Amino acid sequence: MCGIVGIRRFDGRPVTEQLLRTMAGQLTHRGPDDEGYWVDGSIGFGHRRLSIIDLQASHQPMASPDGQSHITFNGEILNFADLRARCPYPYRTEGDTEVLLALHARHGRDAVELLDGQFAYAFHDGRDLWLHRDRLGILPLFYYVDASVFAFASEIKALLPAVPGGARVDLASLDSYLGRRSVAAPFTLFEGVRKLLPGHRLRVEPTGRAVSEPYWTVPDVEAPRISDREAIDAVEEELSRAVGRALVADVPVGSLLSGGVDSSLIVALATKLRDGEPVNTFSAGFGDERHDELPQAREVSDIFGTRHHEVVLDPVDFEAQWRMLTWHRDAPLSEPADVAVFALASKAADHVKVLLSGEGSDEIFAGYPKYRMARPSRAVDLIPSRLRGAAFGWAEHALPIGASRGRVALRALAAESEAERIATWFAPFTAGERAHLLADAGFDPVSGGRVLPEERLRPDGLRGGDPVRRMLLHDCNGWLADNLLERGDRMA
Repeated sequence: MCGIVGIRRFDGRPVTEQLLRTMAGQLTHRGPDDEGYWVDGSIGFGHRRLSIIDLQASHQPMASPDGQSHITFNGEILNFADLRARCPYPYRTEGDTEVLLALHARHGRDAVELLDGQFAYAFHDGRDLWLHRDRLGILPLFYYVDASVFAFASEIKALLPAVPGGARVDLASLDSYLGRRSVAAPFTLFEGVRKLLPGHRLRVEPTGRAVSEPYWTVPDVEAPRISDREAIDAVEEELSRAVGRALVADVPVGSLLSGGVDSSLIVALATKLRDGEPVNTFSAGFGDERHDELPQAREVSDIFGTRHHEVVLDPVDFEAQWRMLTWHRDAPLSEPADVAVFALASKAADHVKVLLSGEGSDEIFAGYPKYRMARPSRAVDLIPSRLRGAAFGWAEHALPIGASRGRVALRALAAESEAERIATWFAPFTAGERAHLLADAGFDPVSGGRVLPEERLRPDGLRGGDPVRRMLLHDCNGWLADNLLERGDRMA
């Protein structure tokens, strides 16, 4: 994917191309193929490009024919050909970036609602600056704003050169990270640095007023009851459409393959849609039979005749790459999968430029074991929270070290509320442990803590209705975007 940066000043001072170059220089790994800059007085954009569509054209930042509008875009609009056919415009390129300019010229602020794909982009209409992020938060977009300046970037490290005073740790966000392995949007580990929420657009006016609003949220409605056959046919149709659109590129496309249901199905559909042409597949192992999925991946590869590639990681890889990958993640690494995704992307780069992934399927189809506990766990709320915490805490410590799943379940059941329990299923540290760890820094979780994202985004989302559905909504709004998708973007 590409890297974008930009600055808008409110104090009348000019934006310098040198500062934009310094910011974009932190994103060379995101866009090694091309770079470009646009400056007009107190506003400026920068861009680092990874070329996927229209390789020889579509340079960015891109201006409209009349020079009034400008865009810097990271991502891929999967339905851009259909949108282009329905939106008259004096097109000069064959790519999806110019389609965005055309849509904004015709539909204004509503243009983003027509897009199907993964994207994060900034658009200046001659007066206002607009930031947009895709519906589920596949691609990141960070920003900083004060009375004098608004700045944005694809990664925090690229934003920091424009932040007065540089980087300072946000202790409330550190508390969130220790409890979730990630920081709940819109916050980050850095004071004053925010990330645009998934499915949101942000308008920045010349006066400095910045307002964020949702243009889409995860549907919270009960689906009509249909038969098993109808459900299978509907999923197959949608998955085939999604995989087919993702295969449209002017560069080679491959797929991750773990041997599980989601990645195996994607490989099967990609092979079918390519009329049997072999797909490049990539799998990772850890040299431990207890956690090694390579045999299953090889079996799927043999069935579909893929060009299969493997990487095997050992403890030396983790030690050697820790510092470098922490720089890329803009945060401490939270789990071994971070290193595995990086190793897979490094291997894949020798063969393809785009990788398909089944990330997000567990949060849509309830694939994690914890979802089986959603309904039974309601019974523990009948036990007073203090007594519950003590009892389950004692039971957790009594379990042997190897009973990791049992320890996780007991820790979640000990939580003080359903909201905390939903978040605690993946928590490295309990609330009490986090308070102890941060005490020396002067952090008080009572006065300095923040509401959970499911409470902020959906005030009624944790009251009433099906508990499995509430857990799915939480994971789509928080765990998926703030951890899994961010890991995939940064490590790849």
